[in-house]
Amino acid sequence: MIRAPWFARGHGLWQPYMHFHRRKEMKFRTLTLALVAVVGLGFVPLALAQSPMQVHESRVASMKELGGAMGRINQNQKEVAGHPQVVAAATVINNHAKAMPGWFPAGTDMAAVPNGGKNHAKAEIWQAKAEFDGAAKNLETVSADMIRIAAGTDNNAVQEQFKKFGPACGACHSKFRAPLQ
Repeated sequence: MIRAPWFARGHGLWQPYMHFHRRKEMKFRTLTLALVAVVGLGFVPLALAQSPMQVHESRVASMKELGGAMGRINQNQKEVAGHPQVVAAATVINNHAKAMPGWFPAGTDMAAVPNGGKNHAKAEIWQAKAEFDGAAKNLETVSADMIRIAAGTDNNAVQEQFKKFGPACGACHSKFRAPLQ
């Protein structure tokens, strides 16, 4: 910070200059921060870009989480005391179902993964993307209904809703999932 010269201290002569100097300094700081932000954000897409193998490994891990959540629902859906675990697991499924269409971007099919990767994904996922996205949306709806129902105390309704997961999951498993290669 700049100090006032000895003859201007306490007389208020220095105040207009200090105000001007601070405004100039603030403009410089603001412009510098803006420039750093623009340059820094310009490189974010490069840092977020993933190879097809990284995308594949990420979706495999997410699918395993999805399967684990289904197992937790199956274990806890028979008793009202298990409903909080059902809600938590259905929330995981719901979030994954919302994200699922983004797990299969163009250019990440099995031909793009070295050695085809260890996977179940069929080429139909990329060929019939709209149908695949619709199946994920259906799973999202079924899991959202399970969250709402399991928040209550009607155990029969939870068990009936659990039966709807079979067709919702089967819509993808029958058309878009192959035996492990």
